[in-house]
Amino acid sequence: MNSINTIGWALTLLASSLVTVDAQAQILRNGGFESPALSVQQAIQECTLTTDIGGWIVGGSPGSVYVIACPNALTLGQFTQMSVNYCDPSERHQYLKLNGQASGANVFQTVTTTPDLIYTLGFSIAAANGAAKGANTIRVTVESGGPGGAPPFLVDQQFAPDRTVKPPVADHPLVWTRKVVTFRARSTQTTITFADSYNAPTKPFTDDVSFIDDVILEVPRTALAPYFVGLVAISVFGLYVIRRIRRSRVQG
Repeated sequence: MNSINTIGWALTLLASSLVTVDAQAQILRNGGFESPALSVQQAIQECTLTTDIGGWIVGGSPGSVYVIACPNALTLGQFTQMSVNYCDPSERHQYLKLNGQASGANVFQTVTTTPDLIYTLGFSIAAANGAAKGANTIRVTVESGGPGGAPPFLVDQQFAPDRTVKPPVADHPLVWTRKVVTFRARSTQTTITFADSYNAPTKPFTDDVSFIDDVILEVPRTALAPYFVGLVAISVFGLYVIRRIRRSRVQG
C-alpha cells in the first residue's frame, strides 16, 4: 500500500510539473495590445516615451507609437485618408502602430527566461502604403538582460510587411503576415524589442507605416521534452531506491 501511495505521489508531482510548464506557454504580457482597452469614442491612443502599454515600454527617441482599436477606427477621420480601412487586427480588437507623428520610438518588454532553453517568438505584421510607398521594415531584436545592451544580439532581424495591396484599391483590409524566430536564452532575463525602420522628423499617419499584433513568446514542447524525460527518470530512480531500502529493512 505504501508503494502505491509513493507511486501516486510521484505521478502527481510529475503531472503538476507538466501543468505548471504548460501554463507558462505565453510568457509575454499583453501580446495582443488589448490593454489599455480603448473606448468607442477614442479608438486610438498615442503612447509617448516611457509609457507602459500593459507590459510593453515605449523606448527609443524621439517619436511615439499608437494603440488602435477596431472596428472603432473605421469612423475616425485620419483613417479615411486612403483606401486601406485599418481593420481588422490580426486577432481580437486592438493592435499597435509602430510609428507616431515622428519616427524613432520602439516598444520593448523584458521577461524572465531559463538559460540554455530554446524559445519561439511569433508575431504578426502589416503595413499601410501612402504616397511614399517606401520599403521600410520592422526590426526585431532579442537581447540578454535588460534593454540597451550592446551587440551581439540573440536575434537582430528586419521583416518586411506585405505591401502587395496598394492604393487605389478601394477600402482593402490590412494584410497580416505571421513571422517566427527562435533563440536560445543566455540569462535569466531577456528583452524583446520591436521598431519601425522608417526615419523621418515628422510622420504622416497614413503614409508608409507599419503595424504589429499577436506577439507570443513560448517554449516549444520539443524543447521541454528533455526536462520531462528527466523528471520521469528521477521519479523512477526514487521509487527504485525506496524499494531497495524497504527490502533491506525487512531482511535485516
